[in-house]
Amino acid sequence: MKRKVLLIAAIAATVILSSCGMKVEEIDPALTNLTSAYQGGAYEQAETLVKDLKKAYRKMSDEQKSKFDELKPEVEYAISTVDAIYNDFNNAQDLYDKKMYYESSQALDKLSVDYTLPPTEQKKYDEKKADVDAAIKRLKVNEAFKKVESAYNGGDYDLASNELSVIDTSSMSDEQKEIQQTWQKKINASKSFVQAESDYNNGNYSSALSILYGIDTTYLAADQSKKWSELKDQATAAERRVNSVQKAIDIAKQYRQIEGTAQRDDYFGMVYSAIEHSDYYLVKVITTRNANGQDRYKVYKSSGDVEYLGCASDDANWANEENSGD
Repeated sequence: MKRKVLLIAAIAATVILSSCGMKVEEIDPALTNLTSAYQGGAYEQAETLVKDLKKAYRKMSDEQKSKFDELKPEVEYAISTVDAIYNDFNNAQDLYDKKMYYESSQALDKLSVDYTLPPTEQKKYDEKKADVDAAIKRLKVNEAFKKVESAYNGGDYDLASNELSVIDTSSMSDEQKEIQQTWQKKINASKSFVQAESDYNNGNYSSALSILYGIDTTYLAADQSKKWSELKDQATAAERRVNSVQKAIDIAKQYRQIEGTAQRDDYFGMVYSAIEHSDYYLVKVITTRNANGQDRYKVYKSSGDVEYLGCASDDANWANEENSGD
């Protein structure tokens, strides 16, 4: 491999030696040019300057000798190792191009241990190491996505959410960012569906419906997507039933107040078209009053076969007990 030669504008003119050698006034500029050539990776020019400055060593001041003595071994080391360093760089690059990012990182780590890198090569190393580290982070992101997918497919949406939240986003590609956003939407949709199911099973039909209508079904899991319409219909019917029961009870309360009766005996209030948007054409409300004066309401559908719909009361203990009939 040919040694890297950088043309630097600041050192465009080389030191011209006369037959008598370098002049005293030429030494400082030569030392400055040597520093620039070394730091810029122009090692052939630096090598020439070292040879010329050696010849002028006796003419140097103590300060100039100190500066030259510091630069000379660094330049000579760079010249002697630059070919091997670039061979190692090329090896690391080949591994990187093959997407063998961990191996490329190891090759770069070995290079940094084997050599004391000159400024130009140190800069190249830092840039390449950053590229490799970023590629490894992206690789780890893909591995993390697999964990998210596994948890999600297993129905553990909280775990999937946790796995997604700990992913390092600092080096994500644009494609990975889109995948992350899609997973977040899928997890949110599935968690919302689970909450809607829970609300429905606990009798919170209005909440269940509100959640269901807020879900973007395109992001639901396959089994949830199939259940969405069924659960929506069930919750709608259940909410309608609850609303019908409550409306019947409200009307019964008003009826009792109008009647002004305080009797504890059972009585019947018949409610027909007063219940709006109801599947129940005829609702019968049976009201009783306990010893403490608390009303107890039981609602039945009586169109066709009698069907018990529900109950309510200020007597909470009674209302929560399983009804064994009138």
